[in-house]
Amino acid sequence: MRYESKDEIQLNDYYILYLDILGYKNHMAQVNDDPETQKEFFDQIKNIVDDCYKKASEKKNGKSYIKVKIFSDNILFAIKVVKEKKQNEKNIERLCSVASRMQEMFLRRYGILFRGAITKGQLYIDDRFVFGQGIIDAYELENNLALYPRILIDQKLESVPYILNSQHRIDSDKLFDDYKFINFLCYYIPSGEYESDRDINVIKAKIENLIQNTTDTRALQKIKWVKNYLDNFITKYNL
Repeated sequence: MRYESKDEIQLNDYYILYLDILGYKNHMAQVNDDPETQKEFFDQIKNIVDDCYKKASEKKNGKSYIKVKIFSDNILFAIKVVKEKKQNEKNIERLCSVASRMQEMFLRRYGILFRGAITKGQLYIDDRFVFGQGIIDAYELENNLALYPRILIDQKLESVPYILNSQHRIDSDKLFDDYKFINFLCYYIPSGEYESDRDINVIKAKIENLIQNTTDTRALQKIKWVKNYLDNFITKYNL
């Protein structure tokens, strides 16, 4: 699909990771009155995004495959669909890696939760603009179907071999709605492919702190979903 203007603009197929920072309004309220705290907060966000970007990025002719946009409480990662099937599968794996890293690092360091979606759709994206049906589809998945602090994988991508075969990074709640989503706790699985020396009790303490300090009923329901997911994970792996 093509649109003509003074400068030719073309929509292309992209794999898209769309993230929404939950509780952004409250975080902003905490830092707005202190310029130093505000700068520290934004620097922290930028550092995590940059770190995840570098780990997922692969450059060709000096240009990265992955594009990133941050606007208000939303973060967008996009990788153009190419002809090579194996490269596309690798790029989907990259987005899943970014998604799990972002969720785990923001929660472990700052007690911030995400909701989001990974999908495929048409976009136009450059240094100034991003628009297209792809971002609308990602937003609707995040807003209407994710419901809780999880990053859903669009059903149109569920036949991708990585999505089908990942033993640790992809999960589903068969008792709830059976949608596949990112398991950001994959780094805590003993002898797992992403095993690290991170302490699951740090995550547990962050969730408990969020519960203790949240008075909004709807927000509390979302946090308790994460707590239930965490409790089941701890039981499953005897942590």
